[in-house]
Amino acid sequence: MAWEVEKVAGTLGTITDKIAEGAAELGLATAPKINRASHLLGVTLPGGIPKSLPENLSRQNIFVSIRGDSIRISTIQKKKPVACCPR
Repeated sequence: MAWEVEKVAGTLGTITDKIAEGAAELGLATAPKINRASHLLGVTLPGGIPKSLPENLSRQNIFVSIRGDSIRISTIQKKKPVACCPR
């Protein structure tokens, strides 16, 4: 199976969409689909990010990046890159 940018983006986009839908069901804010990348999702919590959240997620093997008042979620695993496409 050949790696194609469109196929990889489509697969990751489907995963990102599911995460965004779940976040919305929990009352969390995300950018509209048209304004986000297929492999990244920013999530904003209504009351801000609790200081304990990153450590609590890490204990559950959930790794995210805190960016200001948002949580950045990537659907690409750093240990197993999905694709590298220099431009």
